[in-house]
Amino acid sequence: MILETVMRNANGTVFGKAYYPDLEDDIELTLFGNRVPCGFPSPAADYIEETINLNKHLIRNPSSTYFIKASGESMREASIRDTDLLIIDKSIKVKHGYPIVCWYNGGFTIKTYRKENGKIYLEPANPAYEKVEITEGMDFTFWGVVSYSIHNCLSKLR
Repeated sequence: MILETVMRNANGTVFGKAYYPDLEDDIELTLFGNRVPCGFPSPAADYIEETINLNKHLIRNPSSTYFIKASGESMREASIRDTDLLIIDKSIKVKHGYPIVCWYNGGFTIKTYRKENGKIYLEPANPAYEKVEITEGMDFTFWGVVSYSIHNCLSKLR
């Protein structure tokens, strides 16, 4: 189960929703004992089944983790697609090249964090968009590192 909360700015205006993991739920799903090749099938496949708890596998720091839905196409080449469910961890130290969620000039955005020659940039993963330098006085707040992006593989087929 996922717990939903409304996100508000300092003035109390609602600007979105965040979702937090309910770690009381132990959702055990089947995990096959071997990897499945994307090329040709392997005749020596071992079909041993285990279970996997996605909360334990995908969430390292429960108290600093939340979920959001991606919107738009600016991060498509980083495998972050429109409507993906993203797992965000606020406790991960941001580093050059990490995809991040941040508040930038009055709104949330997801971009790649770049630090070059002492300057910080927010860089999209789509050539149709321009990178932005973060300078003194800009309205910028780091909200976490994108640790996983969960795609709906059937959404484009419907």
